[in-house]
Amino acid sequence: MIRGLRRSPGWTLLSVGLLGLALGVVGASWTALEQVVLRPLPVEDQDGLVVAWTDHTVRGFDHYPVVPDLFEAAEAGGVPALSGVAAVGSYGAGQRAVEGPDGPEPVAWSQVLGDFFGVLGVEAILGRTLRPDDDVASPAERVVVISRGLWQRRFGSDPEVLGRTLTTRAATYTIVGVLPGEFDHPRGAEVWSPTRPEYPGWAEERPRLELDLIGRLAPGAGPDAVAAQLAALSRSTPTLAQIYEGTVPVVRPFTEVVLGDVGPTLRVLFLAGLLVLAVAALALATTTLVRGAGRAQETAVRRALGADPARLRGDAVLEGAVLATLATVVAVLLARAALRVLLPLAPPELPRLGLVQGPGAGALGVMALGAVAAVAGAVVFPRWIADAGAALAGLQGGRRTTSGRGAHRVRDGVVAAQVALAVWVLATGGLLVRTVANLQALDPGFDPDDLVVVALDHPQGGPLGDPTDARVLERVTRRLESSPGILAVTPVQMAPLPGNGAWQSLLFKEAQTREQALEENVYLFMEFVESDFTEVLDVPVLEGRTFTDADDRDSPWVVMVNRAAALAYWPGEDAVGQQVTTGLPGAEGRTLTVVGVVADTRYGALEEIEPAVYFPLRQTGVFQSRYLLVRTTGAPAPVFRLAREALAAEGSAYRAISSETVRDRLAEPLVRPRFAAWLLTTLALTALVIAVAGVYGTMAFRVRARRRELGVRMACGGSPRNVAGRVVRRGMVIAGVGGLTGVGAAVLSGGLFQSLLFGVGPSDPGVLLAALVVSLACAVLACAIPARHAAALDPAEVLKAD
Repeated sequence: MIRGLRRSPGWTLLSVGLLGLALGVVGASWTALEQVVLRPLPVEDQDGLVVAWTDHTVRGFDHYPVVPDLFEAAEAGGVPALSGVAAVGSYGAGQRAVEGPDGPEPVAWSQVLGDFFGVLGVEAILGRTLRPDDDVASPAERVVVISRGLWQRRFGSDPEVLGRTLTTRAATYTIVGVLPGEFDHPRGAEVWSPTRPEYPGWAEERPRLELDLIGRLAPGAGPDAVAAQLAALSRSTPTLAQIYEGTVPVVRPFTEVVLGDVGPTLRVLFLAGLLVLAVAALALATTTLVRGAGRAQETAVRRALGADPARLRGDAVLEGAVLATLATVVAVLLARAALRVLLPLAPPELPRLGLVQGPGAGALGVMALGAVAAVAGAVVFPRWIADAGAALAGLQGGRRTTSGRGAHRVRDGVVAAQVALAVWVLATGGLLVRTVANLQALDPGFDPDDLVVVALDHPQGGPLGDPTDARVLERVTRRLESSPGILAVTPVQMAPLPGNGAWQSLLFKEAQTREQALEENVYLFMEFVESDFTEVLDVPVLEGRTFTDADDRDSPWVVMVNRAAALAYWPGEDAVGQQVTTGLPGAEGRTLTVVGVVADTRYGALEEIEPAVYFPLRQTGVFQSRYLLVRTTGAPAPVFRLAREALAAEGSAYRAISSETVRDRLAEPLVRPRFAAWLLTTLALTALVIAVAGVYGTMAFRVRARRRELGVRMACGGSPRNVAGRVVRRGMVIAGVGGLTGVGAAVLSGGLFQSLLFGVGPSDPGVLLAALVVSLACAVLACAIPARHAAALDPAEVLKAD
């Protein structure tokens, strides 16, 4: 058995290399899937946890938050299907500045309501978690728990961290616990604090918080029961009914919310890895059949001399075991290397990816099982068939051999299957590449180049602020604009692509009742801006005018809308001059006149154009500016330092805590699909190379096995061109059948990764055709060398040799 492997070193190395490469892909993808998706979250009974909000599907609001009134009603037992209820901000973790020796340091801060950690069943690794008695107005001590990452970064993993403090401009907080490194909800959070202590007059002063409800299912209850009871609760009082009229509760598994789209992505990648393994196994089966044909005479002689058939089969099993062992060793090494290279390239915001280590026992088991299955199907069984065929040929005087028509058909079918699987993976990768291309090609509707976002910190928490802040920031912007390298600056309430932190508002048209508005009007993305907002962002004003410095609290109140909002609210009418009202704090009962219509932008969300309404910051007065948009000349400018200096020079209550380019913000939604597309395309190309090698090997063997037939054909007048054409045509038939089969498989399986796509369907004809054309073009190249050898045959030498 060992002697047989040593006599075929090329075949042995090819077999171990093919299987090792494919099993390494499977092992690496399984490791990521197991440790990110299948590994239990650091909570108690994760399948019993749900997250809930509401959707206003008719009005286009797909993540309508839970307000404190609804949360408290649920907390009081209004949803019997939940045995425990807590809440967290629906916008995720926000930035808050913590004082440090080198100035304020931004940290990701999350506020939670109720028994958040008790409902989740999270235990601290040091100290304790937050308790319900921490979440009260005016507590004796303001407390927080911190992440393991912040503990290591800021406190050097000091075991005496308990009792130390974090100081913000609003308050000082005592650290009472450190959470496990695996806990990551909301995603990226580093500090968790109770919500009610932030608002001493909770009952009267609390703002309209935007929450996600987190609940633990009662025994025997399910998400449908939670949704039904939450729907009833949201209409149980006049106040709640007014807020939630027309909404539909959404209840999702906690694991789905935590993992987001990383679960489907890693499942697709693991499936692609299995397909690559299948392609490699089929390629190995082809080479095994070819090897068996070459060994046919030897096998026939051994059988004629009395070799036991059972021993021959046993030799095949032992040979397969050695190959499986060697391939598994190679696979483990390749999987470790792949993870070491790929993990640093992965987007840091992918949930739990930082927890992935090298292949563990589970990955080793998957690779070993894959090796055994592949070797059994691609080496052992084909060798049994080849040996049986060789013995039969010997009994029948050599009239039939494993290189006959039946054997050729088997090899052709195996190669066609390789091509089919390669095209399947290639088409899937092509769809993700198209997704990335579609996202990159989106026009944001404003000029993102040379535009920087500076995040601001204010001592007063929440979105509301002092009306004098706008005047202070006006002086700050003028000072900044006088700095070298800076063209213009404008304060805004929200930066581009705010995610779940985006605010949405419903406008009430003139003479329209609230009931009519809830039934007819869409929710609008809303932003609070200064008069130079459209100029700084380079957003065209289509009708009317933009805001001016005269639009202050003493002048008639105004708004601007984008084109999408104008069409939604006043189809076929002129939006300029229309009058509306809103329920925003400080604007209740005010009539606002639409003074301008601006072009549509993707400021609120990259994937879609949202109808939007713009309010003047200095007129509404009560809303803080949380960011500065800074337009630079394009030359490098220390924007962050200049912003800090300008804010300090003007005695502003604001401080700059971070900065990033708008281009970087727009690129964030592309990071995950780009990474997935890159990985899947790499796997697809690997599978295609293996499949093309199979086409080449099959056609080369076919030419070698039919030398006499080809020589006779050329001796009878056949031209080298015709002979070469027959070889290429045969290879194209094999590749064509496989390619069309792969296209069909891609169409049938498209629904598995529908959620990962944007702007392209799972059966997009362009992508499928491209995958098919690429595979056929590669098949032509694979057939070229065997065809050239066939055309170069000398009929006289071939016939003389035979």
